[in-house]
Amino acid sequence: MLRAIKTMLNKTMHDIRQEREVIIFALFIIAIFLYLNYSVHDDSRGAYAICTVEKTYIKDRGGTTVSGMLDTSPVGVFETKECGEVIMYNAPDGKRVPEYVASIQVGKKYKVHKLNDDANVEKNFTSTRLEEVQE
Repeated sequence: MLRAIKTMLNKTMHDIRQEREVIIFALFIIAIFLYLNYSVHDDSRGAYAICTVEKTYIKDRGGTTVSGMLDTSPVGVFETKECGEVIMYNAPDGKRVPEYVASIQVGKKYKVHKLNDDANVEKNFTSTRLEEVQE
């Protein structure tokens, strides 16, 4: 009788451990999807600044990826009068960064949409897109 109770408790504890592992794994997967949704979402707060572009150029991102590979992806840099240096890692509308940077005209004012993480930053921020301001 005592042995049967002990065996039943061991099976129950084993089942509880398995259920706990499944729940932890499911929560981990949900957390990854929530993070990806937050990090990929484009300027949901609608934060922007009006800036006059003085210079545009492309530079390599530099550094290494998680796997240790060298990351040479192009980064768009816009030097502006009011906003300092604005950086763009990914161009909107499926364009490539060099093509997008070439389309921005020096001397014109642009509505520069800020990345979510830089919504409250006044100078030297990351941008998701630029729209020409008609004056």
